[in-house]
Order: sequence, then structure tokens, then C-alpha cells
Amino acid sequence: MHLDRINTKLEELNESLRERWNKLTNADLSKVGSDIGSLAEVVSKRYNIPLARAKAEAEEFTAGLGSTMANIGSSISEAAHAAGETAADLFREGRNHASELLHKGSDKASELWAEGREQAKEISKQAQSFVRARPMTSLAIAAGAGAVLALLFRRMA
Repeated sequence: MHLDRINTKLEELNESLRERWNKLTNADLSKVGSDIGSLAEVVSKRYNIPLARAKAEAEEFTAGLGSTMANIGSSISEAAHAAGETAADLFREGRNHASELLHKGSDKASELWAEGREQAKEISKQAQSFVRARPMTSLAIAAGAGAVLALLFRRMA
């Protein structure tokens, strides 16, 4: 909405320039921007008049545009303010969303940690039951595993 008002005011300004100097082209207007010196140069070249006269005409023209320029400035200020508010709102939403995701991730990690601990406890209980039920088999498995590890460590050294 603010940008529409700015564009409308700029179009009105360009129309006023064309009404005052009907030989100006769109290319001329795009060169001018907001610089009186550029306007005077373009008018001087387009109308083949001295630069000093063109500058005086440009200054006279721009003096009459005080309210139009103030309206454009006000519209730009309002648009900038609205953009700033929108950016702040988006930042807050992003921060809240990131915080929410962090909490969900933390909760999931805690849940997985608890599940892992429960599984480790269950495996430990099963191992204890196996050792109690078959102590000699467990001893033979442990001795075999120790022998394999000893061979591996000797080869690595």
C-alpha cells in the first residue's frame, strides 16, 4: 500500500515534469532522479537553452513542488516504518519457531536417551541371567573373546 502511494506520487511528479517540459522523454526523466542539476542539464540540452536559465527554471519548478515532495517523503517514511515492523514481526516469529524446535529436539533427545538406558538395562539383565544359567559356557566365551582381542592387539603393535 505504501509503495503504491509512493509510485503514484512519483508518477504525478513525472507527469508534472512532462507538462512543464513536454519535450522530455522517459529516458530524460530517468536520468534526472532527484537532482536539480541533472534536471537543468537535461532541460538545457533538450530545449537548447543556456544552463543558467535551465537551472533557474528547474529551481522555480521544484520550489512549487514542496507539498508533493513532502508527501513522497512521508510515504517513504511510512513504508520504511511498515517494513521495519514487518521485519521485526518475522524475526520474532522465526525466533519463537526456532525455540519451539529446540524444545522439541531436546525432548526427543531425552526420550531417546531414556529408551537407550532401558535397553541397556534389559541387555545387562539378560547377560546376567545367561551367566547364572551357564557359568562354564560364559567363562569359555569370555576366554575366547580375550584370546581374539590379544591376537588383534599384538598385530596392531
